[in-house]
Amino acid sequence: MGKQIEILTTDLDLRDLEKSLRSRGDVALLSDIANSDFSSLGTLDQLPIPIAFAGERSLVCYLAPMQLPARIFIEPDSPVKMHVNIHKSHIIEFWRPFYDGKIMRPGRLYYEDRVLIGNIFVQKDQAFCDWAKGVLAFVRKELRRDPARGSYLGEDAANAIDSGRVVVGSILR
Repeated sequence: MGKQIEILTTDLDLRDLEKSLRSRGDVALLSDIANSDFSSLGTLDQLPIPIAFAGERSLVCYLAPMQLPARIFIEPDSPVKMHVNIHKSHIIEFWRPFYDGKIMRPGRLYYEDRVLIGNIFVQKDQAFCDWAKGVLAFVRKELRRDPARGSYLGEDAANAIDSGRVVVGSILR
C-alpha cells in the first residue's frame, strides 16, 4: 500500500528541510538521473530548484536509506530514457513543490510498503518500511499541517500564502 504526504514549500523551506534531512544521517538524496548503465542514480546537489530554473529542472528526486542495502530498480525505456520502478524500489519518491515566486504547486513524498509478486502483495523489507515511515513522520514534524489544504507547509510558504504573495495551484496543473 502506498503512503504519502503532500507538502507546500518555498526554496527557503526546502533548504531548511534538506538541512534537517541530511542531519538525520540516514537519508541519501538522489537525483532522477541514472548513470550510463542504469545501475544507480546520481546524488542530488540540493533540494531547492532556483527560481531561474523553475520549469527547466525535474521536480522528481528520491530519498534512499543510507544504512540499508540499495534496492533501486531502474528500468530503461530506451537507450537514453529510463524510469525508476517505485513499486519495486526501496526508496521514497519526492516530487518537489513547484515554486516560481508567484505560483506554488504542492509536492509529495511517496513510497510503497509492499510489492506485487505474481498476484500476491508481499510486504517490503521491514527495515525499509520502518525507515520510510520515520522519514515521513520527520517531515511532518518539520512542517506545519494545514488541514484546509490537506498539506504540510513550510514556514516561508505559509507566510507567502497568508500574505497573498503566491497563488497555490493544483498538483495537476
